[in-house]
Order: sequence, then C-alpha cells, then structure tokens
Amino acid sequence: MNKQEELKVVYDKNVYGINKLPYNSYFNVYKNMDEFKKKDSSLVKSLNGKWNVKYYDGKEEHTTEILDVTEEVVSVTTPQKEGKVNVPCNLELEGFGDMQYVNSQYPWDGHEDVKMGEFNFSANPYYELSREFLCPEKVDMKKPGAVLGFNKDYQYILDFEGVEGQTFIYINDQFVGYTENSFSPAKFDITKFIGPKNNILVRIYKRGTASYLEDQDFWRFTGIFRDVNLIKLPKANIFDVKVDYTLSDDYKNADVEVKLTWNEDVVVERFDEYNVGTDVEVYSDSVDIADLSEVEDGEGSYTMPELEDDDKEVKLQKSIKDVAKIVIDKKKEKKFHEFEYAYILNDGSQKEYGKASGDLFNFKIENPKLWSAETPFVYALIIKVKGEFDYIVSCEFGLTDFAMVDGVMKLNGKRIMFKGVDRHEFSGYSGRAITKEDMEWDVKFMKKNNINAVRTSHYPNSPYFYSLCNNYGIYVIDEANLETHGSWMQAQTINTEQRIPGDDMSWMSLVLDRAKSLYERDKNQPCVLIWSCGNESNGGKVIFNMSEYFRKVDKKRLVHYEGIFHDRTYNATSDMESQMYTKPQDVEKYLNENPEKPFISCEYMHAMGNSLGGMKLYTDLEKYDKYQGGFIWDFIDQNIISKDGKVLFGGDFDDRPCDYNFCGDGIVFADRSSSPKVVEVKKLYQNIKITPDEDGVLIKNDNLFVDLSDYYFTLEILKNGIEQNLYMLESVGEGINVKPQSEQYFKYDAVIDYEVDYEEIVECFDFSNDEYEKPESDNEDKSPLKVDIDKEKYEYTFRVSAHLKNNTKWAEAGYEVAFGEYVCGNYKSKEIKNKKFKVIDGDYNIGVKGEGFSYLFSKQTGSICSIKKKDKEFLRFFPRPTYWRAITDNDRGNGLEYKSGIYKLASMTQIPIDMDVEAKEDRITINYTYKFWAVMDGVSTASYTVYTDGTIDVNMKYFGLPNGPSLPEFGLEIPIVKDIKDAWYYGYGPEENYIDRCNGVKLGLYDMDVNSNLTQYARPQECANRTGVRKLQIHNDESAALTFEMIDTPFEFSFLPNSTYEIDNAIHIHELPKSDCNTLKILAKQMGVGGDDSWGAPVHDEFLIDGSENLEFNFRIY
Repeated sequence: MNKQEELKVVYDKNVYGINKLPYNSYFNVYKNMDEFKKKDSSLVKSLNGKWNVKYYDGKEEHTTEILDVTEEVVSVTTPQKEGKVNVPCNLELEGFGDMQYVNSQYPWDGHEDVKMGEFNFSANPYYELSREFLCPEKVDMKKPGAVLGFNKDYQYILDFEGVEGQTFIYINDQFVGYTENSFSPAKFDITKFIGPKNNILVRIYKRGTASYLEDQDFWRFTGIFRDVNLIKLPKANIFDVKVDYTLSDDYKNADVEVKLTWNEDVVVERFDEYNVGTDVEVYSDSVDIADLSEVEDGEGSYTMPELEDDDKEVKLQKSIKDVAKIVIDKKKEKKFHEFEYAYILNDGSQKEYGKASGDLFNFKIENPKLWSAETPFVYALIIKVKGEFDYIVSCEFGLTDFAMVDGVMKLNGKRIMFKGVDRHEFSGYSGRAITKEDMEWDVKFMKKNNINAVRTSHYPNSPYFYSLCNNYGIYVIDEANLETHGSWMQAQTINTEQRIPGDDMSWMSLVLDRAKSLYERDKNQPCVLIWSCGNESNGGKVIFNMSEYFRKVDKKRLVHYEGIFHDRTYNATSDMESQMYTKPQDVEKYLNENPEKPFISCEYMHAMGNSLGGMKLYTDLEKYDKYQGGFIWDFIDQNIISKDGKVLFGGDFDDRPCDYNFCGDGIVFADRSSSPKVVEVKKLYQNIKITPDEDGVLIKNDNLFVDLSDYYFTLEILKNGIEQNLYMLESVGEGINVKPQSEQYFKYDAVIDYEVDYEEIVECFDFSNDEYEKPESDNEDKSPLKVDIDKEKYEYTFRVSAHLKNNTKWAEAGYEVAFGEYVCGNYKSKEIKNKKFKVIDGDYNIGVKGEGFSYLFSKQTGSICSIKKKDKEFLRFFPRPTYWRAITDNDRGNGLEYKSGIYKLASMTQIPIDMDVEAKEDRITINYTYKFWAVMDGVSTASYTVYTDGTIDVNMKYFGLPNGPSLPEFGLEIPIVKDIKDAWYYGYGPEENYIDRCNGVKLGLYDMDVNSNLTQYARPQECANRTGVRKLQIHNDESAALTFEMIDTPFEFSFLPNSTYEIDNAIHIHELPKSDCNTLKILAKQMGVGGDDSWGAPVHDEFLIDGSENLEFNFRIY
C-alpha cells in the first residue's frame, strides 16, 4: 500500500482491521510440561527491545482529497526526527511527536476545521517503527536477533497486545495487515511472509476513525505500548478455548464444558483490494452476530438477535466495491485431533486428568471451590495436543455464580459490595507502557488497602493484569475501548445532535468489533463479573445493540453502562443503575424510591489533589440492599515525571488545547508512592468492622464467604498517646473468630492471652516515636487489663487491630488489615507554676521575662514579635490571625476563591486597630484587635496571657460577618525560624487529615520533619493538616523546643516549609521558593477538603465553617 491508500483506510469507518486473525481467548502455549511449570515458553519469543523509529508530521502526504484518490501517489519525505526506542513505549514520551493531555475535548479542537465525525485534517502525523528479526533454520539463540527457528511446516503468528494509533504492518516489504483498536490484541498469520532473515515495518498514524472512539481522559500517546511477540505453532493448532460450566443449586457440583476451536475450522476471508500484490488468506474478523453468508457486491446487511422490531434490520453502511471484495471459502474438512487434558486448582487440593478428542469435552468437579475476591480459587486447564508436534495449551478459569436476584447483584448467592477504584494503566516514568512489576504492585496495593474491585477505565487492560486479579482476588468491571465524550459534551454543555455513535448505524460494526475483542479475549477470566460498554459516550441505539451482543454471547455476566443516565431512550442498555459523581444525598434519594435496579457509583470521590473528603457519607449507604458500592476516580495520578524529577502535567509541553493538572486525580502518586488519601480508603473499605470500648470489642465480619480464622487480633492501650500495654486477643475458649456476615462482642478478660509476651508481638507495629518506651507495670493485680485506669487525669485509647496470621501473596504475616479505636478519659494540660517574672513597658514593645524565657509584644505591629526560650528565638516574623488556606483543586473547581476570597484578602491585608493590656501580679494579658474587611467591618481578636512560669494562654475570637460566606479556616499563622524544623505531636495521624477525611487515622504520638511535610500534590495546595491535636512541640537538633497545647478542646495544625501564599502562587512543586522561614498554623478549625467532584461540588455543609457565626478557641504555648 502507498500512504494515500493507507490514509483511505484510516478514514474509513467500515475498515477497522485487515487480515487480522479473529479475536480469541487468552491462553499460553508451551512446548512441554517443564516449560509450563517454569512459565517460560520456547514457542513465544518477544520482539520487545530496540526498534528504529522515524517521525513524520504527515503534511506532505496529506490532502483534503484523500478519500477520492484513485491512483497511487508516490512521495518521498524526510522524517522530522529519527532514532531508536525501546519497545514497549509511548513514542511521544521518547521525544517523537508532541505530548498532549486532554480530558473530554478532542485534541485537534480549535486547530482543525473538522466537523464531528469527519476527517478532513490538514495533516496526520505518523511514525515508522522497524527492526530485524531472525528465524534461522538452525536456531542459535546466542546469535543477535535470533528469535525462533524457521520451518515451513509451522504457523507463525505476530501478536501485538496493544498499539495506539491506526497501524499498518509490513514484513519484508509485503503488506501484512491493519489494526486500529488500540487496547485489544491484534494477531496476524505471517507464515507466508517470513524466512530466516526478516524486516518488520510498523507504520502508525496518529489520527483516524478510531480517534473519535478513543477520547478517554488521558495523554494522547502513540506507539507499541504493550508486548509484541512472535508465536510458533504446529500447522494444526488450538485457536480458541472457551470454558463453560453449570453449577448445581447447592454449589456441590460443577459440570464443565470446554469448547476448542482449531485453526483449520475457522472461516477464511480474503480482502483482495487491500492485499495488494499478495496471495494471503486470513481468518475472518467478522462479528459473530453478523450473517455474511450471502454478501455480494453492493451493500450487505445483517440481523441483530433479540432486538426491538424496528431495529432488526440494520444496514451495514459499507460499499463492498469501495472497501474490499469478500470471498468466503468453504470450511476445510474437519480433522480428528487427540489430546490429553488436566485441571489443577491453584491450592493443589483438586486435580483430574483425562483424554479426549475433537473440539468439545466435558468433566465434572465435585465440591468445587468457587471463585471470589475473598477466595480466589483458580483452576488451571492444561491441554496437551498430540500429533507430529506435541505442545501444551494452558488457560485459567474459575467458577462463579454471578446474577441479578430480585434487583440485587449476588455473587455465589451473596449480595456483593464493590469497594473499588477506577484504574488507568499508567506510570509517571513510562506512560501507558507499564511493566508487570507495576501491575503486581498495583494489585498488592489494592489488597493491602481493602480495595476489592477495579473498573478498567476506559479500555481493556493488559492480559497479565487479569491473571493477577484472578489469583489475588479482585473483581473486575471489564470496559470496552470506547469513549466519545467530546462529541456530545462541549464545555459542560450537553449537545446530542452530533454525538457518536448515538443512533448512527454507520458506526455499528466498528463499535461491535470493540465489544467482541473484549469478550473473546476475557471470556474465561473469573475476575470479570461485568462487561462495560465503554464510558461517557451518551446513549443511543448503537450502544444498546452493543449491550445486547454481550447478553447474547454471555449468560453468566451482567452488562454495565453509565451513559444512559443522560439519555434514557434505551434504559435497558445497563443492568444496573450506574451514575458518576452523584451526591450521597441524591444516591440515598434514589435508594428510597423503591428502584428497579441496584445502584453503583462507577466513578465517585474525585481524588484530584487534596481530596476524598466526605467519603464516609457514601460508604454509610451500604445499609441499603440496592446500594452496591462504587469506584473511586481514580487509582493513579497521570502526571509525567521528568528525567530531573519534576512532576509535570498538561500544558507543560506547550500542548494546547489541554486540561492542565486534571490528570492528577489518583489516590496513588505517579511514582507509585501512596498519597495520604489512601488510609481513608483502607479504613472505610475494611470488611472487618471493629468497635472497641473499655470492657470489650464488637467485631463485625462483612466478608461474604470467609470467617476470621486467618487473622489474629491485638489490643493496644495508650495513655495520653503513650502505649501502656499490648495484648494478643487469642484462643481463650473459642477465641476471636466471627462467621461471615455476622458480628460478635468479646469481653477482653475472656480473650486476652496473657501467656504471649509483649516483646513477641511488638514488632507487628510501626512506632513513630521510638523515644517512648513501654513503662514498667506495677499494677498487675489491679484489673484484668493490668492497667490502672484514671480517666479523671488521663486520656486513654483502646485500639483493637486485625492482623494476618500467615504470609499471603500480597502481605506478610502481622500486616494490619483493620482497626478500631475507642477514646475515653480526659486530657489535662500542664499545670501553671507560680514563679517570678518581669514586665517591661517600653515605648514600642512590652517585654515579659522570666526563668528560661523572654517575650516581646509589639505596640506598633500589633502582635507578639519575639518568643525566646533559653535565648533561642523561635519567631521569624510576627504571627497574625489566619482565615485563608492555600486553595485545593476542589476549592478551585467549586469557586471558593470567588465565593470566599474576602478571607484571602483578610489574611493578607488585616490591620491591628487596638491594643490593651491587663496586668496582674501573676499574669499579664495583651489584647490585640484586628480589622480585616472595611466594607463589612470584619473583626477578630488575639489575646495573650503570660503567666509567671512563661506559659502563654492564647485566646482567639472571630466575629461572624452578617451573611458572611464560608470561612476556610480560623487560627494563628506563625512564621518560625528556619532551623526549627522538627516536631512531634499528640493527635491524629500519622498522615495528614481533615474534619471530613479523618476516619483512617489513629490517635497517637507522631514525629515529623517540616521539610518532608509538604504533600507532593502535582499542583501545590493546602496540605499537612492534623486534627484532634492535644499537644505539639517544635524543636531543633540542639534541644531548643516550643510547646503548644490544648486548653479545653483539641486544635488543628500544620507545619510547612512554605507560606500559604507561596503555595497558592505556585503551579508546580518545583516552583516553590526556598523560604527563609517555616510556617506553623494553630487552628480552631479548617473546613473539609471535599471530593464529590472537582468542578463544582462544594464541601458538605457539616464540614464547613459558617462565616456568619462567632468562633472562639484557646490554646497554650510554653
């Protein structure tokens, strides 16, 4: 093909694959059982590695008359750039072509005068990737480039697991085929093209018909981003394996049926027009439900099964003369194949061997082990093909009963709850070319944090990921590679007149191809419970037909699609009510209206930047039978990490249009480090609910199928944050074990195992304060807990935790999977001692001096201006009341700066208007009054009472503004000298937390370093806050320390190396200046961070601060 002919294919909706082998199930092939055991096949050789690359901007070949080209156009062009890359990769990340991140808008918007669904682009950039590979008749694998021995009696298959772009493949200058479904495999029979020495050329165009269907919220990459392999098989080989089964009503028996499709039984098509100069026969890539048996020149038609009457005859908008002449060969005479088979359960407890022949065999499994996320029992099916060349075929399968029962989704008879995340395949270092190690990390991380489900947003993931989900236990909503967001939503306005595909049947075959590729590859994966018709493509007949395809070919799974929320014409498209970013009160309203369908949030808790506030409002809905969970958007930030370590996002590559840092919305950072949001997810998703009190603990087991015998429990008792005792709650009587879907209360004195020594279990815990040692106990006879409880003087925390008894695939023994806390007693601040001090009333300052301290209060600047302890100065500048925080991504999205921006000005421009002094023998009080908004006469006060021992009691008041907007925060902002950089505190931690995101943190003593305190959100914003703080001490390496302590109620604080305004003004972390002071905030309260979405949803009312009401709080400094 010349390039003009290629462009004709690229822009033809009816051509979405040429010469591709039909889609088939995922399985592995091995030469023998030894290779199977080692999982190392000599029949599959990787073509990953160094490839040559040339990049062309596509302007010379491209004209607006492309679709009318009738004769070959020969053009010689010079690449704009060439070099080498390591495949798999995204070519833009390697420096070839332009980086661009957009969410819903199409990447050419505003640059190309192209109507929706049309293709008159002024240019179409493309890439040429090439390499040599050798297939010598005598294989010497030490020879560079050697991959597989060549033998004309075998079949050679070229397998691309994923190529982004409209892709043409040539081998030895002969056209092999074409593919454009980026996230599904493309396989080609290249037997007739190769010899001992070969050259492969892959030409990839950036734009085509598929570009309209792949408008996902991601970087617009191009290239071979998944593995590419060469597979060698005997001429007669197993082409497809389909495992079907029937479970008895009591689940005690499984009848398994395995259907094999041999390659010689597949219908063959010949596409004459596009097989220029070749004589190639390839397997049919037609959709199963299409009846092509009578196709002739002209227009073909096919019949959809089980559709409404007016939908039954759907025209295939395809001129055979314009595209290809299709010749259907008769099936070859069926051969009789013999083989041996075996199935083996992954725990080794069940296995069976047998012999069979033909293309269908059956076996029974007695007392089968059913698959679930809690019990990931996977059977390996092994088929040994007998013949001139023996080889092994292996695939995984599992046994599940997933069905809609009385409007509720049930797995193996139990109501399922999806505790999920949406997941893009991404790495900050390599884009979508992620490694197996990345995938393994992801799945282990999910298991460790009680995440039990993934939606593969918005495309099929790597086959290896599904194997991990099978074996580790993760439920999957498997989503088709379809999103056309920009065709029907423009700038948050819905316009369905030009939506794609909608009711336009010219897209039908192309869309169904994406459904079939998904189903055929993943049909045997037990982790896949639900097929998804794609994402944000509105509604319409085409997607409804797509859903009907899934129902026709698969009776064991359900179908999901959220887009019908915007168009209910085909409401039956989705088996469940799926919505995204619906407020919790609106979800509850739906659940209270006797709905027909169960509800899932396919996207919720938009985790952009400092977010995930209010998540508990959603998980509290689990009490409703028809609420069945949700999927947090999303798992990992799609930020780019540059070679010098900078965190970059849209717009940083001069890409326009773009959606800037909207790509940074994961609970995991782009470098796969955990964000502080994760602990909230782990706590609210935990299946073991633990509610302790002083006498015992209520344990509720929300697991569907497993009891708690694989866990041990500990009781930790802390006094004012310092651990007093640690107990193992173990086998006394029946011990701690709760059956699934039940709860039980345990008295401590009935389950504590006093024989287990403290030192034997202390290593299970990560202590943040090594300086605090377990105190010696002299009260062993005073109570069953051996702790002398004095709630009048001290505050106690009873913390019960559940830990793994044994090592698992995803965590080691001792790992904490769940916890619960109970806090009682009273925290008492330090007592003030009567000593001597001196007050000096100067012209500009009031000085207060005493043993080990010296303070100055400015009459001119209206604040305390010096705090010295043991001659060490702590203040860099004078403290002032603060009303404003550095805005978060959610704040920016909901217009906080517009609605409450007066408080930003208040913090920056407030002035002291009054100072008065009240002196007594044992104390002196300096009162400052501030005015912060002349228009509304905003007023606040800060009062400092200094006692003779140097203790300062601070009282702060905010006087509400009439009809005042929400107040972001209120407290005291204190600039601290730079060498005071360390701190410890008694409060909730260790991760940052807020009033609407504090369920996953624990009350205790924690250390921190100010230089490590700035959370690495891609765009700097409010971070590092701690709630429920009783006591805080900041200090340096030379024992200089300053303490802040609650008086009547706990406070909040943050300690950062930059000021609020430095953080507010920076767009990237690396832009933050090296400040000459650290910023400490002591707050009465800060509003929540929110997270229902990041483009308008406000923080929930219960987590706001009413700016029209008065606010007062006290704390102590010494």
